[in-house]
Parts: sequence; structure tokens; C-alpha cells
Amino acid sequence: MTSTSGPPWSPPCPVCGLPSAGSGPAPCPSCGLPAVGEAARVVARIAATIDELVRDRDRLLATLRTAATPATPATAAPPPAPAPTSAVCQVTTPVPGVPAPAPPPPPIDERYPVPPPPRRVSPQQVLLGLGALLVVAAGIAFVAVAWTRLGLVFQAAVMGTVTVTACGVSAWTARRGLRATEEALAAAGAALLVVDLAAAHALGLWGLDGVPARLWTAASCGVVAAAALGLGRLTRSTVTWPLAALLAVQPVPVLLLPAETGTGAAVVAAALGTALLDVAVLLRLRPLLAPVAQVLAALWAFVAGTGGVLLAWVGTTADAWSTTVLLTVAGVVPLLLRRDARLAVRLPTAPLLAGTAAAVAALALTGALGRLDLPGRVVAAGLGLVLLTAA
Repeated sequence: MTSTSGPPWSPPCPVCGLPSAGSGPAPCPSCGLPAVGEAARVVARIAATIDELVRDRDRLLATLRTAATPATPATAAPPPAPAPTSAVCQVTTPVPGVPAPAPPPPPIDERYPVPPPPRRVSPQQVLLGLGALLVVAAGIAFVAVAWTRLGLVFQAAVMGTVTVTACGVSAWTARRGLRATEEALAAAGAALLVVDLAAAHALGLWGLDGVPARLWTAASCGVVAAAALGLGRLTRSTVTWPLAALLAVQPVPVLLLPAETGTGAAVVAAALGTALLDVAVLLRLRPLLAPVAQVLAALWAFVAGTGGVLLAWVGTTADAWSTTVLLTVAGVVPLLLRRDARLAVRLPTAPLLAGTAAAVAALALTGALGRLDLPGRVVAAGLGLVLLTAA
């Protein structure tokens, strides 16, 4: 009896889909795929494995969904009566095949948030910082030593080129996302700009040595601040430029005062104005630089308060009364600034500001009234009693 069955079944070609020629190195007669039989069997075996895994996944999902289905809530019932002492405790027996529910996670106390991981300085950042310091040191040595051997114009051209290159490469690396290199080059560029301006005055470039040192220092600080602000607008990611601008403007109000003012009330007014400027820029600074402005404002306020009280006690009569008025007005300004919600979170509390301002103004007023001999001392004592009673 002869068999009437056809040729054995073989998996289709993975490329063209036609039946393969069987096992062996024979290529596909349609698309020419080498060893089409072996390739078709491997692909079919992988497809069967995938189908089996999909079926296992579906069965597992069905089991998990059945176990996670919540029970129908029962109607509210009166609280059960306490069981007698002799009652047998019932123990809940877990249902076979159903996994026990996982215990709930422990509650997170929001009052004590998890602190962020400490920031560590990488070796790359250390090397970049050392490199920036070496560049600045080389610039200082070039200005201090080589001026006797090289021409002044050539020396100025070299220093200017190095400074511009450092600032330009900092901007270029900022656009490439190299934050550490960007900050290191910006710091080196700002320091080299300070060295250039100081050397131009010290070496008498273009007759700049004839400008008074006090005026040239104020002008140099203004140039550094303007350059830092301009470069900071070009590269928004660089923190060094706004920091350099903030530090550069600090001595400008005091330096712009005439030299004959000495240490009078004008210096106290300049210190108070600088502190007010530092508080005002808090609205424009990045959150990373806000603590720097707060510390600078506190330092200038301390200098103004201490100097004003000393002037009220040992200075001239005009300085005593002038500083008393300045300190009294300056004590009210922070309380007014706290009305702005953005500044209220960055300034000390209102009771602390009011108490400090009242104490400083009272000390200054006591020193000023002491110049009126006996009547002044009597008034000062009376004001002291009033303040103590109010406190």
C-alpha cells in the first residue's frame, strides 16, 4: 500500500514567507536566503517560545487580578460584643493558592525630610580650580617680573589677549554643557581682568598712573561689574559672573566718597546704602547666590550700626546727630521691605529686626543726647526707662 500523503511540512522562509526547501544549506528559491531551512526553524522555535511566554504571562496576570480583587463591603453592623474569657480565639487561615497581602509601607514623617546627598568635589573640579589659580598666578608674575624686559604695550596686549581668551572659552564651554570648565575659566577671566586694571594703573599705561588711586579703584570695580553682568547675560548658566558683579560693586559707594570725609556720617550712609543694595538684588539673584547677598548685607549693616554708634558717642556733634537720624531711618526700611512676600522669606523676622533697630537707634541717641550735659543725660535715662518698660 503506497502512501498518498504529500511532501512534509516545513516552516516558511523568514524573509519572503514561501515554504522553505527543508534542512540543509540550500538557499531559498525565491529570495536567495542562504540555509533557509535552518533559519526558518530557528525563527519558528523563537516564535513558539514567545507564544508560550505570553500565555504564561496571561495566566499569571489573571491569578494576580483574582487575588487582588477587593471583597464586597458588607453593610454596617453594630460593634461586636466582647468575647467571653472562655471563648476560643479564632485564627484566620489563609486561602491556599492566594498570596497574602503585603504589609503597608511605614509612614513618612514630612516634618523630617530626607536630606539630600552631600555634594563631593571631584578630582576634575580640583584640577580645574588649580589650573585657574595657576593661570592667574602666571598673569601676576608676568606683570610683576617681565615689565622690565618687554615693552609695556606688548605686555598689555598679551594680558588683554589672555583675559579675552579665558572669558571667550568660558562662554564656549558653557554652550557645550561643561559646567566645571566654564566656572573655572570664568573665575580665571574675572581675576585676570582685575590684574589687568591694577597693572594698567601701577605701570602707568597711557598715563593712567596720574588718576587718583581711590577713583581708579572705584572705576575698576565698575568695569569688572559691567563686564561680569554682560558676560552673565550671554551665558545664563555661569554662576561666577553674577557673583563677580555682586562682589565688585561692594566697595564702590565708599570709594566714591571724597577723601576729606574721613570716617564721618557719609561713610555710615554709604555702608547703609550698600546694605540696602544687597537686599534689593535678592529679587534678581539666583537662589544659589542669595545667601552671599544676605551675608554681605548683614556685614554692611553691622559696620554701619557699629560705626554709627561710635560716631554718636565720640564723634563731632554734627556726626552724632546725623548718624542717629540715619540709623533710625535705616531701622524702619527693613520692616517696610518685609511687606514684599519675596523678601519676607529672606529677611530676619520682624521682631528681631525691630528689636535690633530700636537698640541701635537708642544707643546712638543716648550718645548724641549725652552732649547736652545734664538735660541730655536726663532725657537719655528717661528714654531708656521707656524702652525697658516697652520691652
